[in-house]
Amino acid sequence: MHNSSNRASDRAAHPSEADKTAVPTIPYQIWYRRGKMLTQQGHYEAALTSFDLALKHQPELHQIWTYRGIVLAYLKHYEAALLSFNKALELAPDNREIWIFRGAVLTYLNCRREALNSYNIALSIQQRGFTICEDYPTTWMPNPVAEKGNGLEEAS
Repeated sequence: MHNSSNRASDRAAHPSEADKTAVPTIPYQIWYRRGKMLTQQGHYEAALTSFDLALKHQPELHQIWTYRGIVLAYLKHYEAALLSFNKALELAPDNREIWIFRGAVLTYLNCRREALNSYNIALSIQQRGFTICEDYPTTWMPNPVAEKGNGLEEAS
């Protein structure tokens, strides 16, 4: 007859199929999801803290760097946002959305030639057939149609 402690040690020694497929929640996932939720709710400072904590656990995940850049853009910290987008691009150079976000931040920084170059890279990635689409918030981005005279058309 097995007592409960023997059953627990048996499970540890011989994990069941259910135990083998269970995925533990990794700390970065908690902070990343919290940051995304806070971003959607407009709590950008708290979201930034969450993304920074996620990066302590998983610094090589481009999605965290991208969301961090988005939050910094919402906070109008465009230079810091650009650094985050650049880091995200080091990790995922074929991610069209990051190139678009980088272009938007460069537009805010009045770096029009660089912004246009980022948009052109995004277009070239799209033309190669990449279909990367995250559910990133974009309301912080400039609207070239609504903002006449943003200079993008003169940057060539």
